Parts: sequence; C-alpha cells; structure tokens
Amino acid sequence: MKSPVVSKSMRFIDAISMRIQESVITVESKSMTEETFAQAIQSLDQGDQSIDIARRVLVSGEREEDVANSLGLPTHSVSDQVQRIWQRHCATIDLSRP
Repeated sequence: MKSPVVSKSMRFIDAISMRIQESVITVESKSMTEETFAQAIQSLDQGDQSIDIARRVLVSGEREEDVANSLGLPTHSVSDQVQRIWQRHCATIDLSRP
C-alpha cells in the first residue's frame, strides 16, 4: 500500500505531466483561444497593428505569410510580432495547475 505522501506526489506528477502535454500540443500548433490571447497581451506594450497581426495568426489560424502579404509587410516582421506574444503566452503557462 502506498503512503498518502507518495499517492499525493504521484497525482501531482500526473497533473504536471498532463499540463506539459497540453502545452506541447499548443506549442506544436502555435494557436490559442481568444481568451488565452487576451491574457497573453495583458500589460504588453504593443501597438494595435501588432496585436491584430498576432491575433490573425494565433487565434484565427491565418498563415504568417498570408498576413504579411495582405498588409504589405515582410514575413519576418509578422513572425517577430507573433513570436513576442507567443513567448509571453508560454511564459505565463501555469504548470502547477492541475
């Protein structure tokens, strides 16, 4: 029979493992919900166009190249703006939450 401490530790490890798996799936697809996006851009000093660009890619699922072409911007500019918000999102993922 496992001790209560071991059982609790195993449940915690399982919860962390699940959150990591969810994060990996999100990282692979690089997408987020509107709610998650709103959390990611809180307190960021980004212009409206940068936020709109990132929303089109991360929430709406448009390709970076298509967004860049539609706005007459280089693809790397769009990619940089998306990456800033994506990194903010990744930094705020709470892996301790089951």
